[in-house]
Amino acid sequence: MSRPPKEDETQKEQTLILISSLLAWDKTPRNLEEIKSPKQMEEDARLAAEAEARANAEAEKAEGGEDQEEGDNKAVEEPAAVSESKSAADKSEGEGASDAEKDENAEGAAPKEEAPKEEVVEAVPVEKPKRKVFLHHPFSESDYTKRKASKEYERIKDVEDRVLNFKREGVKTFVISAGCLYGNEEAIFNSHFEKAWKQRPEKLPVIGEGQNFVPTIHVKDLARMVKKISDSPPENQQYIFGIDNTKKPTQMKLIQAISDGIGTGLVESIDIPIEYAPVHPK
Repeated sequence: MSRPPKEDETQKEQTLILISSLLAWDKTPRNLEEIKSPKQMEEDARLAAEAEARANAEAEKAEGGEDQEEGDNKAVEEPAAVSESKSAADKSEGEGASDAEKDENAEGAAPKEEAPKEEVVEAVPVEKPKRKVFLHHPFSESDYTKRKASKEYERIKDVEDRVLNFKREGVKTFVISAGCLYGNEEAIFNSHFEKAWKQRPEKLPVIGEGQNFVPTIHVKDLARMVKKISDSPPENQQYIFGIDNTKKPTQMKLIQAISDGIGTGLVESIDIPIEYAPVHPK
């Protein structure tokens, strides 16, 4: 039977820390900013001004058409007698013209008109759209509300939200979103170390160009982070990234370091295999 808590223990503030994973961000849209040259900016401004001018001209033209229509409705109509006499005159002229045409056809057939020549229109070369250039901004810890997870990792995000939204007096909650754990028998890079040690293959494989970022953290550093948060809880921050301070931790840089350390120092870019054996549980 457990003893009842002492009075000072019940009043002591409790800290709940969840060690989570960056996989909860795997479907988050990238934070991109389009980079435009001064020439592109001038061109965009010119096109916008032309579009605005065309819109104003069309609006003025529409207003002028309405005024013209009102004026036509106010015009005085011709008397019915005058219109009837005009139609009779036109009819008599038409009959006379038809008789003259008959006489002309009796004397001889009129020469046929030559068919108009078709104009050859030269194809105008279509300019290819210029490729846009973007600057990739990293996410900060305050952006955690923007994170989106794929169906495979929705459970991770759901648990994070439950901890972040937990409200109870005397309890503080924190989430550490950790990168790939390594060190102290963590198996995430075992396959790469084994291949480098045995030198089979001599060139360590890099998937694609290898420029994708792979945030990592040593398990001892993660343990130190948990202790620091427990001893001195942050006041205005619940979501914390647990990652190394490595600048631009790309896949290429990590695998190259392994190859340089215990392998041949060679790496090779390969395509993503259709079927492969998993090297680490999800």
